[in-house]
Amino acid sequence: MSKPTYSFTTEFPVGAAESDLFGRLKPSALQRFIQDTSTLHTIELRVTREELIEAAGAIWILMRIRFTLERPVLYGETLELTTWPVHSTGATFLREVEIKSNGKTVGNSSSLWVIADVSTHKILRPAAVFEKIGGFPTEDRHFAPPDKFSAPEILTSAEAYRVGYSDTDMNGHVNNVRYADFACNALRFDTMPDLYAKTLQISYLSECIPGEVLGFETGVSDSGLYARGSTDGKANFEALIETAKI
Repeated sequence: MSKPTYSFTTEFPVGAAESDLFGRLKPSALQRFIQDTSTLHTIELRVTREELIEAAGAIWILMRIRFTLERPVLYGETLELTTWPVHSTGATFLREVEIKSNGKTVGNSSSLWVIADVSTHKILRPAAVFEKIGGFPTEDRHFAPPDKFSAPEILTSAEAYRVGYSDTDMNGHVNNVRYADFACNALRFDTMPDLYAKTLQISYLSECIPGEVLGFETGVSDSGLYARGSTDGKANFEALIETAKI
């Protein structure tokens, strides 16, 4: 695949903090790499959270994210991530990431965003917002976008978790990457030494804040392992993970 014109590339070493008990890159760590790469690109494009609020009274909101790995990434590797924004359609906006190690592609990611009014959270059309900031460069789509998925018919309750200080970010709610940890914990990935998360998709449904208790339900469908977290009967996120043998 040729490198898109309006792209940004950076590198991340896979250290001990990013690795699990099997010496493999944790799904949440990969998601953090993806998030940090995208954030760095918004700085270069001058559309950071602060700049978007100042120019258009708007903020980015992540709705869904999906990543796929062709093989497990191991402790000690260095990943090169290249990201670019994709042409928007309707009210949604895609961002893609290509993931390489040693110059070879090992995976990709696609995330679905909306732009919302900072005060009301009313969804705004990307084209109207980009007009206010003087335009925005976009590229063609290369990867499968994150789609909706259904819960299995049979679900089992997993251990609940009280959200705390270390789960949150400067927005005051659970950071997006923590939901990957919640899903992997609920599904007991610590008992799966011969499997890795080949594909992970998360749908963000409602915010979760410190002090709330997340209850979890898990199950298995034809598409993979499923996990859902809820507070007071309201779903906060859903995750679908396709595993593959090492």
